[in-house]
Amino acid sequence: MKIAFVMNSLEIGGIGSVASLLANWISSYVGIELDLILMHDKEQFFKVNDKIKIIINPNKREFQKKISYSFNTIRFLRKSISNGKYDRVVVHGEWITSFVYFSLTGIKRPPIYFYDHSNPLRKGQHPFPVLRRYTYRKADGILVLSDQAKRVVFSESHNKNISVIDNIIDLKGLPDSYRLLKKQAIYLGRLSKEKGPDVLLSAISYLKDTSFSFVFVGDGKMKSDLIKNAIDKGISERVQFVGRQKPDQYLFESSIFILPSHTENFPLALIEAMSIGLPAIITDCINWRGDDQFIEHMKNGMIVPKNNPEALAEAIDFLIENENLRGQFGREALKIRERFDQDRIVQEFLTAIDIHE
Repeated sequence: MKIAFVMNSLEIGGIGSVASLLANWISSYVGIELDLILMHDKEQFFKVNDKIKIIINPNKREFQKKISYSFNTIRFLRKSISNGKYDRVVVHGEWITSFVYFSLTGIKRPPIYFYDHSNPLRKGQHPFPVLRRYTYRKADGILVLSDQAKRVVFSESHNKNISVIDNIIDLKGLPDSYRLLKKQAIYLGRLSKEKGPDVLLSAISYLKDTSFSFVFVGDGKMKSDLIKNAIDKGISERVQFVGRQKPDQYLFESSIFILPSHTENFPLALIEAMSIGLPAIITDCINWRGDDQFIEHMKNGMIVPKNNPEALAEAIDFLIENENLRGQFGREALKIRERFDQDRIVQEFLTAIDIHE
């Protein structure tokens, strides 16, 4: 049995993290081979094992006109996947799902599945909604991250083969208990408007307790403005922007995790933080998931209103002042590992694409 994952790249980001972990696990199973077909030749932040073949699109968008690049990429995909090379094709992403589907039209191809990592409430993720509805209806199956996403995708496509799969996270080498470490709080994610880093920066300026420092792990268009704002607010000595980094070191040495987003689908950074026992403060950015927001207020973390730096500052002050409560939240947060059993998630994924060991 041979599977192809098609995705944009292995650069830093949620899709790259999930797809690379999933690929590594699947490739360790007897009787299953897996290739990664990458649409763009970018820095490979996430590593995969030697069993996995990586096939990279040789066409570079920056050196070709848009139309010629698209046609050349279509030829690359057709050549890579045709002639019975694979038993299943899984496309990871949002808009590229439709592009890959149409690229393979007219050739003998295996069943094609879309692994949709998008937020069902975030508009404009697919530039061509009509094409999305058509290709999602025609796909052999669709994988989504929540029951709410399943309802949205079904209402658009009426595809009856939609499976809800949890994201896989890396649980290797994690501590077995909560530890109180540096007086440091961490933000982990893109520095973009929907993620709310500016809200967190404003909240820091409102804090009564100035004993904690704050590290922003990630990069994006807002970085230079955020650095300037930190200087203007007089908090630059307590704020560090480290750019795109492997987050493990910063997560392991922090004492509070903060997610100030306006909207989220499946906040992988939050799950990673909880899995090492970090108490978290999040906004109500995933309230559309109903009770399944991962954080239970005042049990394993705190939930505050979106886009409200004063409320966020109050919560941060509260956790800074209550070390024992941080420990209680951290110990409760560790229980998230029970939900994300890696072997179970891989088995559910293989079942969803109709592979049975």
